[in-house]
Amino acid sequence: MAADELTRCVEELGFKGAMLFGITDGQFLDERRFWPIYARAEALKVPVYLHPSMPQPQVRDI
Repeated sequence: MAADELTRCVEELGFKGAMLFGITDGQFLDERRFWPIYARAEALKVPVYLHPSMPQPQVRDI
């Protein structure tokens, strides 16, 4: 659904790309579930900005 929303935003609203935050639903952005977004951005020829965010508490503790 996010990939479809990216298409709508670019084609209908004139967005120039997308911004994703470093961790979404506790998952890092290299998880397979995010790949369709990157593929769609590539097809649309728009950038994806990966916004840094605070690390998970488990990572900070280490």
